Amino acid sequence: MKTDSRELSIIDDLTQLYNSRHFHQQLKNGDRSGRPLRTALTLLLLDLDDFKQFNDAYGHIEGDRVLSRLGQVVKRCLRQTDSAYRYGGEEFTIMLPMTTSKDGAVTAERIRAELKEEIFSPVSGKTYI
Repeated sequence: MKTDSRELSIIDDLTQLYNSRHFHQQLKNGDRSGRPLRTALTLLLLDLDDFKQFNDAYGHIEGDRVLSRLGQVVKRCLRQTDSAYRYGGEEFTIMLPMTTSKDGAVTAERIRAELKEEIFSPVSGKTYI
């Protein structure tokens, strides 16, 4: 599958989520989905607690594996109309168009539960995140 240069410029290489530049552009221009301007939009923010300590303990290669898998988990939990972005190092934001805060909380809980099932430690038997 061929990836065009525009797609490469808006996708974070590590997580395969959109990057923060694209997030800001979407906010500035709207998501252009054709939805009415006054429909619900929920924005989720996700931050990995103690990620620096994980990198210090296991190294940046293992930290990169965590970020990559996190991107996979988040993508699995979203609808086609939703979009996820790597906002910063271990900070993420997720746009849920046509979604009330109550329904957004359901999506946030689904992501949390999926992440809880993942084992992010390279040491067998020890969980860190």
